[in-house]
Amino acid sequence: EDLASLLDSDDDYVLVNTTAALSRVAKTNPDTVEPYTDQYIALLDHDHRLVRLNACWALGHVGAINATDKLNDVRKTDSDEAVRTRANWALSEATDGK
Repeated sequence: EDLASLLDSDDDYVLVNTTAALSRVAKTNPDTVEPYTDQYIALLDHDHRLVRLNACWALGHVGAINATDKLNDVRKTDSDEAVRTRANWALSEATDGK
């Protein structure tokens, strides 16, 4: 919970590190991160590419069905190729992987 509270930070570097840490937690313990799905969906619009990339990782690991519309948009329109690729993976995990 303490780490997740940093998802509301205005500091890009705090967000990059927090989203990275929580996406790794989500890989092995998705139920711990699932309550923060809405915050991760909102972070898909963040200016920093690594925040968006990490948000895709976390959403994929938790199989966030409620993120499919936004992930579909991100995979088509994000300015960063790595984010588009990871959004495509997360979308696949959310729709097929679970």
